Amino acid sequence: MVSSMFFGAASVRAAEDPAWAAFRAKFVMAEGRVVDFEDKKVSHTEGQGYGMLLAVANDDRKTFDALWNWTKANLSRKDDYLFSWAWRPDDKPHVKDKNDATDGDILIAWALLRAGQKWEVPEFVSASRDIRGSIRDKLVKVIAGRTVLLPGAAGFHNKDQTEISLSYYIFPAFNEFAKDEPQGGWDKLAHDGVELILDARYGRYVLSPDWIEISGKGELRIATQWPAQFGFGSVRVPLYLVWGGVSSMDIIGPYVNFWRGMAMQDKAPPGWVDLYTGAYAPFEAPLGIRAIAAFVSGTPNVTMLGYSDKEPYYSAVLFLLSQLAYRETMQAKLTPQ
Repeated sequence: MVSSMFFGAASVRAAEDPAWAAFRAKFVMAEGRVVDFEDKKVSHTEGQGYGMLLAVANDDRKTFDALWNWTKANLSRKDDYLFSWAWRPDDKPHVKDKNDATDGDILIAWALLRAGQKWEVPEFVSASRDIRGSIRDKLVKVIAGRTVLLPGAAGFHNKDQTEISLSYYIFPAFNEFAKDEPQGGWDKLAHDGVELILDARYGRYVLSPDWIEISGKGELRIATQWPAQFGFGSVRVPLYLVWGGVSSMDIIGPYVNFWRGMAMQDKAPPGWVDLYTGAYAPFEAPLGIRAIAAFVSGTPNVTMLGYSDKEPYYSAVLFLLSQLAYRETMQAKLTPQ
């Protein structure tokens, strides 16, 4: 159970969230792009999608419109409704790699659906459905009887092996897509995604790696070309599970046990854990990861730190997502079914 102390008990804001205002002032440029200053000021679909989602949550139509318009103008692809994953200010052209990133596509579609419903803009809902159609057509595959989500349209799949990022399974988005499109296959994708996460946990702490590989016969292993870590990518797996209503201890227990075990030793969570050796990162997890740990495991002490505008882009995003996920899960518990 999530503690009611987490981020304060209020589930409805009377004024704009100051953390969102600080994030917007630092990371959202006037032209409508979210900037990762730690990575040569890159803008990518993940950041655009997160920004759009948070703008809707904060009823910030002006920022949402700027983000969506910039995304359409700079990242749209010609042959489908997906988006090129990265825009780099120092590159000419700014978009050199036309491939997409599936989490960015999902986040943008999710934000558009929410925006269309919240502000009663049918064009946003229609755009969301177009993106979802391309996701189904190009990014969803059946491998050895399992419905899986490719990380991008090109380069991750052949008949012998498929790479999968477990953190791209954004379960709260799938839930809302399924309500909007009951026959769209989102329930099946979500069901098989949970099963995949259960089957692909490793090491002393039984945690999710950032990347896995699936053979053509359905065999799973930690991806060989990526670090064997539960870290900055896969930390989103338990966030999306709980936010999506998957809170059984059979599923989220390993993450909760790991973070509570660290707390019982009076230690901050490490930045990552090596799933082969059990070794910890030589640095503490940033605020965003600690916020996820607090949300998932119900240990609210991290919230005493509060949001800082000194946080780098990704940590700031994770903090704001954890805050939003908490508010929405608490509101769902208070809303009669």
